[in-house]
Amino acid sequence: MGKPAEDRGSLHALLTQAVEDDRAGRTEAAEAGYRAYLAADPGNASAWADLGGLLLMTGRPAEAEGACRQALERAADYVPAKVNLAHALLRLGRGEEAEFFCRGVLAGNPADRDAWIALAEIYRSRRDLARARAALERLRALDPTYGRVDERLADLYFLQRDWDALQALSPPDASDDEIAYARAHWDLRRGRFAEGWAGYELRLRLGRIVQGEALGGAAWKGESFAGKTLLVHWEQGLGDSLMFLRYLPLVKARGGIVLLVVQPQLLDLAATCEGVDLLRPYGAPHPDPDLHVFLMSLPHLLGADEATIPASVPYLRVPETVPNRIALAERLTAAEGKLRVGLVWAGNPLHTKDAERSLPVEVLAPLAALPGVAWFSLQTGREELPSLPGIASLAPLLGTLADTAFALGELDLLITVDTAAAHLAGALGVPTFLLLPFCPDWRWLLDRDDSPWYPSLRLYRQAFPGEWEPVLQQVAAELQAGL
Repeated sequence: MGKPAEDRGSLHALLTQAVEDDRAGRTEAAEAGYRAYLAADPGNASAWADLGGLLLMTGRPAEAEGACRQALERAADYVPAKVNLAHALLRLGRGEEAEFFCRGVLAGNPADRDAWIALAEIYRSRRDLARARAALERLRALDPTYGRVDERLADLYFLQRDWDALQALSPPDASDDEIAYARAHWDLRRGRFAEGWAGYELRLRLGRIVQGEALGGAAWKGESFAGKTLLVHWEQGLGDSLMFLRYLPLVKARGGIVLLVVQPQLLDLAATCEGVDLLRPYGAPHPDPDLHVFLMSLPHLLGADEATIPASVPYLRVPETVPNRIALAERLTAAEGKLRVGLVWAGNPLHTKDAERSLPVEVLAPLAALPGVAWFSLQTGREELPSLPGIASLAPLLGTLADTAFALGELDLLITVDTAAAHLAGALGVPTFLLLPFCPDWRWLLDRDDSPWYPSLRLYRQAFPGEWEPVLQQVAAELQAGL
């Protein structure tokens, strides 16, 4: 006999909720839902494949392989399970097996989008960029409206430094503004600032900003505003705000009252920046301005080339009030006589590019051989620590950005991936080694080991996507030479 109707209904509701949680990014709830459903009905191949996809997304390829194989035991030809299994096997270093499953899918359905993307990633992992490009271009020809292929093609064209192909790449249904905005990022990455900042302004028309309150007044165009109040408003992430606060003294030089609205977490730090007359946290009442401008429009309005970047540091300072100053000072001064080095190896896992910018904690192993170093973790949101001698975690004491700023100021060096910590260290003038993926964010430019934005930063870049080990070996060798 089958399950009673009410049991079938509750199971269906459980699976439906798990799928909804999965699509909404509620990964813990989704995983719990899938597992609860499969405990009651282990014969559902689709649920096993969906669980495999979720496990892949959360960085557990071995578990994902197991879930996908469970799916294929129930339905040997279930395509989503084969594709997810291919991705899992690739991440586990078993590219030949991964290719076998991709080709099996494409033999039955030559237009399967996910199989083509997986096949391109397999070729890319082998550094066979020509075949990876051919696979993606084949997919684009088969399905020109599929947006995911354009992002991957852009990365490949970037790898090959094929600027003409990159500039010509645009979704068939994209507006001229969307195309120009996408190109602006590549112009900025290549150091073509005049074109890049002009195109970057299209984010305002396209709604690519993060803010939700009425601004008031007219848009400021860079003119003198003597006798008037100008609202300068944050718009994106903490790192973006930290980076562009440097322009406020130049804004102040053009007129009257500068009213700055920033994320609440940045209030104390922003108060140390010159050029601010009134400061308010986002969401709090503020005087009505005569004019307004977004923080990341300031380079376009005040100077659009490398020579005009305000790069004098520090332009921010440690706030007077540091909640955990005493505890942090005690922890850090205990390492007196050693080189005090801080570490941040991962960013926000919800960031769309986090898998590229963050690195596995075990990759830091080459640093363990360095003598005379006191290691401090400033990593938040991760419990695991690197296997470095005597490493101490400062994370429990970093309740505010003022705490983090104080800790950074007490270090001799910060080694970090591309997170807000890099921008805070740069704004404070703290010596920093920044670890970058092969295709970095636009602000770090290309093929150079310094930054026009932050003189205290030294950049260490991947020579090929995903390869962090040579980067850390270079860092370790250079630190060893300087000790």
